[in-house]
Amino acid sequence: MKKRQTNFPKAGDDEKISLRNSNYPRFPLDFAIAMKDNTPKIWGAGGNIEGNRSFRLLRDHIENDNNSETILKKIKEREAWASRHIEDGNQFASGNKEPIYLMLVVLLHKLSG
Repeated sequence: MKKRQTNFPKAGDDEKISLRNSNYPRFPLDFAIAMKDNTPKIWGAGGNIEGNRSFRLLRDHIENDNNSETILKKIKEREAWASRHIEDGNQFASGNKEPIYLMLVVLLHKLSG
């Protein structure tokens, strides 16, 4: 049986589907957990049912090295989403190219993986 090309992190690539191989930075998991637990109003303002599902799946991948088909699909979805939205918020940039860690980060699938 021939191995299928992953097209990850972008079309034509063939790397293992993993947050480690992403072209985009991963938001600190501990900070995301603290935000979720300690500031539910901020957390709730940043997403919806799918955002919370994304957070649960990507957290499981990070903490338990879970590579289920569902999680791998979510990682590919995150990569595509990040490629479309990485420049969002640039109007607020102040020369520092690090992501702005406020609502934008919460919106990055509740875990910018």
